[in-house]
Amino acid sequence: MKTVFCKSIFTLVMGIAVLSACDKSDGTRTKLDGMKGNWELSDLTLVNDQKGTPRQMEGLETINYPVLNLNGDGSFSAAGKDNGKWNRQDNSLSLSFSSGRQTTLKVARLNENEMVLEQAYAASGNKSGGVIYYQYVKK
Repeated sequence: MKTVFCKSIFTLVMGIAVLSACDKSDGTRTKLDGMKGNWELSDLTLVNDQKGTPRQMEGLETINYPVLNLNGDGSFSAAGKDNGKWNRQDNSLSLSFSSGRQTTLKVARLNENEMVLEQAYAASGNKSGGVIYYQYVKK
């Protein structure tokens, strides 16, 4: 009986030791967590809300780049058209363009080969709001 009790205590102490040794995170992810690299646009989907007149891509401020390069130093370039700085905080990707424009996108999915970003846009006048989905694959 004493042996069973000692083994149980030992198992409990070892379990607590293993759990306390696990890496603790504050919930934020850095820009070096698999997002850096050269990404190629594989799919682009525009989803309009039901209210209002549906919109087309023209007239919306998009990041419709065939190639997006996110560098480890926090800089980015996009198909030779735009460049600037980028940062990831939790599920948000912020792009600060050298022109001064800023865009924040939701990181909907990220793995070693695929990145899906969401860009919401608001309704304007009689035109609907909605979301643009960008699916990138790592080159």
